[in-house]
Amino acid sequence: MPGHLDDDGRVRSSYWNIGTKTGRLSCSKPNMQQNPKLNPLLPFDYKEIFEAPKGKKLLSVDYKGQELRILAIISRDPTLLNAFKKGYDLHLMTANYVFNLGIKDDQLAESHKDYKKLRKKYDHERHIGKNGYNFPIIYGTTAYGIAKNTGISEDVAQTGIDRFFNAYPEVRRAIQRCSTFLNENWHVRSLTKRRRRLDPGEKKSHRQAFNFLIQSLAADMIRCACNNMRKVINEHPEWGLKIIMIVHDEIVLEINEDMVEKARPFIVDVMENAMPKLPLKMSVDIGVGQTYSSAK
Repeated sequence: MPGHLDDDGRVRSSYWNIGTKTGRLSCSKPNMQQNPKLNPLLPFDYKEIFEAPKGKKLLSVDYKGQELRILAIISRDPTLLNAFKKGYDLHLMTANYVFNLGIKDDQLAESHKDYKKLRKKYDHERHIGKNGYNFPIIYGTTAYGIAKNTGISEDVAQTGIDRFFNAYPEVRRAIQRCSTFLNENWHVRSLTKRRRRLDPGEKKSHRQAFNFLIQSLAADMIRCACNNMRKVINEHPEWGLKIIMIVHDEIVLEINEDMVEKARPFIVDVMENAMPKLPLKMSVDIGVGQTYSSAK
């Protein structure tokens, strides 16, 4: 990374608390939030060049399904809330509704004995449930957009949209409430009272408004997690724990290698309970490695 490597072999980015419309942190010089993804055409894995010092390990801790959990929180949809509380695979659940797969509710739980077999059997439908419906619909994608992205017909896509909102009716109402509020106030407000001003006369504004409600709460959640992580760092100096990098919904930490297991439950608790008053607990994945790539 020419021009960014300090004398001690470390790269130090600048993080900005402002600068994005959704409230997410921005990063520059260099922007570590836009690391290249693994590409078979490249002769190396870019994330492999970031390595923990001798006697240390890197921890990658990121929120699992954060945006969909926030959707459940914002909409208060009982089906979504129940799914997360019971550990259901939400992408397979949506596919089950959209394509009438006939999977029983309890079989959607990742702990169920039939789950892995069903996930493998309906892998294609689950992929469409995830990338064709769960994420695109909440950000305003139309039947045309879903059809274009997934290869299904526009009529089938529209039927899927109708079934999606029939399955999660409070999501539709939450989107409608957001649009109504924008029409009346020319801005929207997140649960943490962050505002974004938008022109309700522009069609894209209504899509951006609901997107903002989710993205901004996610952004403030990672801030709360970082603040609480600092308390843990100060209380346990023997762990050698420090925050190395923040990448949207992920915190990367450095730690003494012999303290990983002792610190793990504290780190998970900080992330999962960053905002303890929310009606749904977050879930995190935590990886450990010598390099950033192996920790992912």
